Order: sequence, then structure tokens, then C-alpha cells
Amino acid sequence: MKGRFCPKCGKSDKAFYGNFCIDCYLKDHPDVLHLENISFNQCPRCLRVFSRGEWESGKPEHMEELISSRVKTALIDPSIHVVLLEGNAKREIYEVTVEGQLGGEQVSLANEVQVKYVKDMCNVCSRKSGNYYEAIIQLRPKEKVVDLDRLKTALIFLRNEARALTKKDRHAEIFRYELVKNGIDIYFGSSRVAKISLQHLQSTYDPVIKESYTLRGVDKETGKKRYSVTYSVRV
Repeated sequence: MKGRFCPKCGKSDKAFYGNFCIDCYLKDHPDVLHLENISFNQCPRCLRVFSRGEWESGKPEHMEELISSRVKTALIDPSIHVVLLEGNAKREIYEVTVEGQLGGEQVSLANEVQVKYVKDMCNVCSRKSGNYYEAIIQLRPKEKVVDLDRLKTALIFLRNEARALTKKDRHAEIFRYELVKNGIDIYFGSSRVAKISLQHLQSTYDPVIKESYTLRGVDKETGKKRYSVTYSVRV
């Protein structure tokens, strides 16, 4: 509009939003970009953070996505960029830049946000530290003479199978393994994953498998008895 000027700063060479130039409007409406400081529970072992009801990766690229999901903005078609400025084990400072449309004009807004970390062990690491497991695979030789290299090769096979499944289920992890007399014991956090891994092992090693169950206690949430399964596997 010819002769239009901002009633606050007096400028007339700026784009307007409502009755004010965009610069003054943004100064009076900081909530156009709203982002509060964030606090995450973080596992001190695996460094995952608890967010959106589950333990998620704490890697920098994933943290940037988590922070972006907390941004609230009135800009149209916003593009969000998150950059880590500084940090330590207890807190990090990120710069958040949002670009988008306001009143038909392209604007860019920036703000800093602090992310604090509260140490809290995740459920999987807690189970590992508490000697929890759902299944044991006991690798043993078929012959009287122990071929340790063959047993180690079978262990690597099972480990790789478990790693492939871990991408979808962290309980697929092998919690630990132990060298014992005449073999190797492998402890799984998931009996389902142990069974799947064994099924794949059968196609390569033609093992002799026997299984048995041990009562481990009662589930506090469901009241059902909790069992672990032991697979005796001769390869």
C-alpha cells in the first residue's frame, strides 16, 4: 500500500504482516518460533534416550530429529535445521534455525535450546546388568575331541543372526557368552530370537538340538510364571 509505514518503527521499506512490518511483528510475537529447553532420561551404558514412550538412539543425527520434533512454529512450510554448538555428558546446547513463509515473505528465525540428560538405565541394559536372560544356547561338540574353532565359527554365525534381528528388536541382542569346559554358553535376551537363530543354524551345521525349561520366577506385571529355555546344541 502506497505511503504505508510501520506504526512502531516508522519504516516503510519492509514487508508487512498485519499492521506492522515483519521485523516488529516478530519482535512482539516470539512464539512464532517456540521451543522449550528439553530434558531426556539417558542410559549411561548404551547412551539411548527415552522419548515418545521408548528408548531411542542418542546419536547426534537422531538427537537433531528429536529436537526438530519439539519445534512449534507459525511459519508456513517450515524447514528446520539443528546444529550442536557445545556439550558434555550432562547437557548440550543446540542452535535451531527455522525458515518458512510469513505473510507471503520468506523469513528465517533462530533460537538456542538446552538439552539436559538425566542418567537412567534403559530396560535392556538393566536386564543385562541383572543377569537376566530368556534363553541359553550351549554349543558343544558332537565328537569327543573338542573342535574349538568349529564352535567359535558357530558362535559367530549365531551372533550375526542376532545382530540382524537387533535392528528391529533390541532384546535380540546376545547379552553375553562364556567359555566353559568343552564348549561355549550363549545368553540371549529373547527366547524367540534364540529359536530363530537356531533354525538358521540348522541349515548350515546339521546340529543335534535338545531343549529344556527352567522356572525363573513370576512376572510382577502379569502374575504368570516366567521360564528360561536351554538349548543343548551339538555341532
